[in-house]
Amino acid sequence: MVPRNGWNSYQKLVLDKLDEHSESLKSLGDEMNSIRIKDVPALQVEIAMLKIKAGMWGAIAGMVPAALAVVYIWLQYGTYLSAAVVNK
Repeated sequence: MVPRNGWNSYQKLVLDKLDEHSESLKSLGDEMNSIRIKDVPALQVEIAMLKIKAGMWGAIAGMVPAALAVVYIWLQYGTYLSAAVVNK
């Protein structure tokens, strides 16, 4: 069996180490919170910028097929329409 005196000193060592770890974890948590609070506005700005860019690219992507359709229709029927106007 372990003598009672040995366990008491070991118990004190364990409790001291637990207190040290608790303080370390608390300081790390506080530091993470301060970083998180500082970076949130910058991240919100970046997200807003990305939303605007995505909207612009979406608009461009929507215009390309529409422009191609207009050109196709103009090439297909534009010659007939101009010929019909000239022949009148």
